Amino acid sequence: VMGVSPGNDMRYSDKKVEAARNFANKLWNACRFRQMQGDTSAHFRALPPEIAAELSGDERWMLAKLDAAIDSINTAIAEFRFHSAAHEVYDLVWSCFCDWFIEAEKVPMRAGGGEKERALAVLDYALYRILRLLHPFMPFITEELAHQMGFLSDGETIMFEPFPEDDGFRNADASDDLNHDKWVGIDGKFELVRAGRFLKASYNLPDGKKVKFFVKAVDAEALAFLEAEKASALSLLNAEAIEFTLADYDPAAHGAAPSQVCSLGTVYLPLADLIDIAAEKAKLEKQKKELAGWIAGTKARLGNEKFLAKAPANVVAEAKAQLASMEEKLARTDELLESLK
Repeated sequence: VMGVSPGNDMRYSDKKVEAARNFANKLWNACRFRQMQGDTSAHFRALPPEIAAELSGDERWMLAKLDAAIDSINTAIAEFRFHSAAHEVYDLVWSCFCDWFIEAEKVPMRAGGGEKERALAVLDYALYRILRLLHPFMPFITEELAHQMGFLSDGETIMFEPFPEDDGFRNADASDDLNHDKWVGIDGKFELVRAGRFLKASYNLPDGKKVKFFVKAVDAEALAFLEAEKASALSLLNAEAIEFTLADYDPAAHGAAPSQVCSLGTVYLPLADLIDIAAEKAKLEKQKKELAGWIAGTKARLGNEKFLAKAPANVVAEAKAQLASMEEKLARTDELLESLK
């Protein structure tokens, strides 16, 4: 359903089957993770006011994303754009729910007590809505998981459950000036986490390596928000420490540090004690020289009229794509070298 717009045919593809298999595994594993945390909450059909009033920023963000997706999916189905509806629910489950929300909820779950109870209730509420959204597209696995999770008894079926509608969580913070649209700021936190992970990957630092980050917030409001979300950011980045500040990064005090600019601030990764900076510079200089040579050779090849006249179109297109890729790598190498000064 996801790969085809109305009126078009689709070729069979093993890769599409594998992608669908991977998605089913992702959904199954999310449910298995939830089952490992304890019994199903009694509030999986509707969150009571006392829980809704205490939602964390991550929880408001997830429920707002869920409401937005539900509106979009219902509209797409009503207009017979089933491929659009399938894309919407796929992105919601894979990215928002599995990649971000479940990871973020591990912080309150580790805290225990009322925080864990609230986190599990929100997880169950979101997950049951997701299973009902997915049911028209994946009827068998959603039926199975709804029973395994305890959302349905043996004599019930998800086919007779109401299809989800917007529950109004997108405007939950409108009356609170201090936290107005706080759930929107969560996107900025996740952007910051992606930037920090990218910096670690740029220097081949393993995911499990504990590192320190320095973040210069764009303003005082962003700083206050980030401080409030510090436990979550530490967990998502698997960081040893994060310093949030309005001050500029001082290389003299902290050493060389590559950086990434985000909407909430600039993320720095101090490299002292993490890598051999001299050896890293030498490696990057060698890589830069090799890339420059490849780029020069490819440009000369593409500038040869005889080559362009005789070479098949796909060969020329491939050469142009390789040139663009190498130029992008060269630009990134220059950035990494600049960050080590």
